[in-house]
Amino acid sequence: MSIPNDGGRSPYDELLSDIEEAVAKFKKSSVDFKPVCGSMTVETAVAYGLPPRMSYTVAEVGAITGMGEYKVRCANQRGELSFIEPDGERGARVLAKEVDRWMEAIA
Repeated sequence: MSIPNDGGRSPYDELLSDIEEAVAKFKKSSVDFKPVCGSMTVETAVAYGLPPRMSYTVAEVGAITGMGEYKVRCANQRGELSFIEPDGERGARVLAKEVDRWMEAIA
């Protein structure tokens, strides 16, 4: 059952049109996405809900990249991704620019 509005289109049709327009705008903006700060890692981290930083924990990098902590650690062990280990044992961090470089290398 549809109730036409002044333009002859039902509210449902109006809503559907608005949704389709919003989806089209979103698709275009995601294709044209360019990182504002120059780091795709930082931009992705912010979108993920993390603050913009120069480095992230191994667990955060796993989440940001979608690869998981285990694969990030394996990449480090293979020499593909460098960690910063402040005390030599725990608290390893990865520079955002290093994550950007790594992701470009494996893409």
